[in-house]
Amino acid sequence: MTVALEPRDWLIAISQLDGIGRRTLHSLLPYLQQLPNSLTMTHLSLPSLPNLTLQRRSKIKELNSDVVLQVKRKLKDLRIQTITRLDSNYPPSLLEIADPPYVLYARGNLELLSVPAVAVVGTRMPTHYGRKVAFQLSAELSDAGYAVISGLAKGVDTEAHKGSLPFIGRTIAILGSGINVIYPRENEALYKEIIQRGLILSEYPPGYPSHPLHFPARNRLISGLSLGVVVVEAAVKSGSAITVRCALDQGKDVFAVPGPIYSPLSQGTNLLIQEGAKLVTHIRDILEELPSESSNSGNFFKGEELTERQSKILDKIEDTAITIDQLAEEVQMPVQEVLTELLILQIKGKIERMDGSMYAKRK
Repeated sequence: MTVALEPRDWLIAISQLDGIGRRTLHSLLPYLQQLPNSLTMTHLSLPSLPNLTLQRRSKIKELNSDVVLQVKRKLKDLRIQTITRLDSNYPPSLLEIADPPYVLYARGNLELLSVPAVAVVGTRMPTHYGRKVAFQLSAELSDAGYAVISGLAKGVDTEAHKGSLPFIGRTIAILGSGINVIYPRENEALYKEIIQRGLILSEYPPGYPSHPLHFPARNRLISGLSLGVVVVEAAVKSGSAITVRCALDQGKDVFAVPGPIYSPLSQGTNLLIQEGAKLVTHIRDILEELPSESSNSGNFFKGEELTERQSKILDKIEDTAITIDQLAEEVQMPVQEVLTELLILQIKGKIERMDGSMYAKRK
């Protein structure tokens, strides 16, 4: 059976050739838009493009329809979706950044790209305070109707994804590796959960290894897809600083959570505040700076019936205040899962958090 190849198929296949970068794709894009949907093509004849080296021109001209079809089938077999610069659903915000990618590989819910988003980033080795803040701010952002974007790294990124996942999966992870290359490996379970409920994105094709040089490029996409960037904990020189620089270049809002002046992980965020970033001590500090038309209805869980697990937890704190550790032991659930359910119960107005990390029923 004859299968028609679209211009986007040729773009994807060319982008995966060794030595072909965004400058070459930029030169080819107008030409690729004119390609006929035909499998009978055996070679891609190129116009005269002076900036193409003989080697690059040779590689592209040798690309035939069989190879393009093979690339297309491989992506389908791996259940990897693609968005190209030739597609109508390409995120408009990325067209406004420097050097936007020509192909995005995706796994999960592409509809999240139409949801207003905020990035939450920070150190890979946060303190307990940093983890807690990243988790809670992300949960509250997601509940307010925003998708939370981060980079699936250890530490703050991980907590940002975990905090926003319970809220109808409003989280987007952008990788610095191929879409099916999980880094770090310890986040494999989180990666799989995001595929089921959120969205994984990468500009690198399947199998492309992780490399330190990829992360600055990844960070421009994190800020590019976001209305603003929230930095929770970060040293003065860090990957988060690159994301902030990208955000400022793109005209995005930058928010920073303050921390102890003697903590190296607060020096970066405190410096950002000194330099003009919005200080964040409450979710409203972020929401009041975002476009009002972008905010969804929010409070997604209010009015919903309690789940069996939430009812079980609520029963245990019905008559007395209790800590997270005590509660986890009482209901025989992992502490992280208990923390998630407690946050939802807070949003539903059923309980309140007291001093000393105690929780009690709301009067």
